[in-house]
Amino acid sequence: MNTHIDITQLAQLANLKLNPKVKAKLSQDLATTVDYVSRINDLKLNNLSTTQAVTETHNITRKDVVDWSRVLTQEKALNNAVKKYKGYFVIPAIHHK
Repeated sequence: MNTHIDITQLAQLANLKLNPKVKAKLSQDLATTVDYVSRINDLKLNNLSTTQAVTETHNITRKDVVDWSRVLTQEKALNNAVKKYKGYFVIPAIHHK
């Protein structure tokens, strides 16, 4: 397959100012890529099963369990607070106009 792609519209959509030499190079490169990818259509894929991943990885996330040995108590969390009020941090108000 020998594809020709006019890169002008893509350049306009991407707001790119390309000189004719660069347009010709990009057009050829994109056409080569499209030709290569279109070769997938020639493959016989009828007997292949679907897959979600190309590797044999499995879900390796940890269980969502609280490790209480790592949790700060409210008292410890507020221990070095400059200002606190009724168990909460007090910070200066931030107002944007």
